[in-house]
Amino acid sequence: MERLIGKQAPYFSMEALSANGEHFVRVALPDYAGKWLVLFFYPMDFTFVCPTELTAFSEHREAFRAAGAELLSVSTDSVYTHQAWQRNGLGGLGYPMAADQTLRVCADYGVLLEEEGVALRGLFLIDPEQKVRYSVIHDNNIGRDPEEVLRVLAALKTGGLCAAGWKAGEENRRKSFKSILFHLIRSAQAQRRLDSGHIIAHDFFRADHRDRQARVAAALHKGLSGLILRETDLLIGYPALPQKLLYAVAIAAAGHRIDAHGRRARQHRSRCS
Repeated sequence: MERLIGKQAPYFSMEALSANGEHFVRVALPDYAGKWLVLFFYPMDFTFVCPTELTAFSEHREAFRAAGAELLSVSTDSVYTHQAWQRNGLGGLGYPMAADQTLRVCADYGVLLEEEGVALRGLFLIDPEQKVRYSVIHDNNIGRDPEEVLRVLAALKTGGLCAAGWKAGEENRRKSFKSILFHLIRSAQAQRRLDSGHIIAHDFFRADHRDRQARVAAALHKGLSGLILRETDLLIGYPALPQKLLYAVAIAAAGHRIDAHGRRARQHRSRCS
């Protein structure tokens, strides 16, 4: 299966039961441009686990709306079956139920069980630029948790690094350049580089700017190579770092060897990223 994360969401256009359950409409991917979309597939109507999921998402629809996200459910049933189910047990949901009777959308999103003609429990978060940012596919015996989807949505919207267990409202790692660098230097790869005499940033955090420059220069005069850590290697989207910090922490790009003045000497392949 080809990955979808980070790519444009596959196009779709399907007939659907409207959010109020009263009429049929057409829903297409471009309808959701500029918004977050929670697109979730389920196996079929009039079953056992599916209504618990559909109603759970319905109960959280205001939370999704507050987060700037729309809900859209999809199965391979017809819109008439959707409407009959709502009128005979399921009840109104407040979001559209799409009908992928051609099976094409399920196949495009990698959730089609071909031998049964039904969808797996796949869920996709599609951002306002219509790129897939998150996906999860469950075994059909296991329902999904809307609160976990809301947590992931909130994390994605921060634009930063969110640790395991992160919850909305907590600080993420985007604001802590120092903590990210500390994490990097504790890695086995970074430790090997330190053991071999490479210069790495955390040695200079405790010193003032002039002392950092002097220590870098002294080490380089001894023939050690200065490792280059660009801010984009550490955290995409982090604001530009001050020039003097860049000199002390991340000297030149692409892992080149440098002299005591920060000039490129000869190329080598050693990088820390």
